[in-house]
Amino acid sequence: MKKLKYITIISSFLGIVFCIACDKIPEDEYLIPVDAPEISGQKVLLEDYTGQRCSTCPPASKMLADLKELYKDNLITVAIHATSLAMPVPSQGYTNEFRTPEGTAWASQFGITQIPKGMVNRDSANVWEYGQWASAINKELAKTPDIELNIQTLTFDATTKKVTAKIVATVVKEVIDYDVKINAMILEDSIIGKQANSNSAYGTVPAIDDYVFMHVLRKVGYGTWGKSFISASDNKKFGTEVVESIEVTLADEWIPKNCHLVVYVSTDEPNKTGKNYRIVQAAEKSILENNK
Repeated sequence: MKKLKYITIISSFLGIVFCIACDKIPEDEYLIPVDAPEISGQKVLLEDYTGQRCSTCPPASKMLADLKELYKDNLITVAIHATSLAMPVPSQGYTNEFRTPEGTAWASQFGITQIPKGMVNRDSANVWEYGQWASAINKELAKTPDIELNIQTLTFDATTKKVTAKIVATVVKEVIDYDVKINAMILEDSIIGKQANSNSAYGTVPAIDDYVFMHVLRKVGYGTWGKSFISASDNKKFGTEVVESIEVTLADEWIPKNCHLVVYVSTDEPNKTGKNYRIVQAAEKSILENNK
């Protein structure tokens, strides 16, 4: 029998005035019962759309951390700062520039105008409230993967700031009958800055001056939608390995010990909303894991 797990969020929103671009979560979504899935080898990428001036985003960030603690290495979490609430306003103390061209493009493509919102394996048919993330993750984890993805080697040159990785994808279904792209992200943890906050359960109101930003998307390696990796016409069958070299350069101000490389493979598949940029598999490794 599967163990029943609960993801909880403290709710104390009475008397709070919400910014027009922040999303209010229905009360019945604060407590979500979740069946722990049988893990199949599928990794899940959870993208949290957030912003430093979003006063209702700290609870979603806490949910992100709780889910990571629950699912460990089976879940990869990314904080994508997008919408107008991610824009720095130095005169108000919001000085961090976390926006990326790709994050802005994804938010536009998937119709994300209010935050916090989340996407699970980037299924464009579903943009989730944070109270729905756990059940969406479980559904993905229960799926049998088509591809296994491994960051086999990773090196970091401290002089040039260049990250080089060898990626090995192994086909674990009968045949890959769709086109697959590959992309890479650089994430950074432990960035201190000001975060708007309307819930005293998560910190000072109306803002937390020493907020710790985690899993921040800093850079995307190969453009908004990645580069070609496997073609349906290649007829890649079960057991076939496909190897790719990834290179991404860190900015000087990013702290390497706090940075991670995330690699994912995705596909364009027709669905009821037009194009579905679903993530097929993902992998993550610390930049300095093998370079200490």
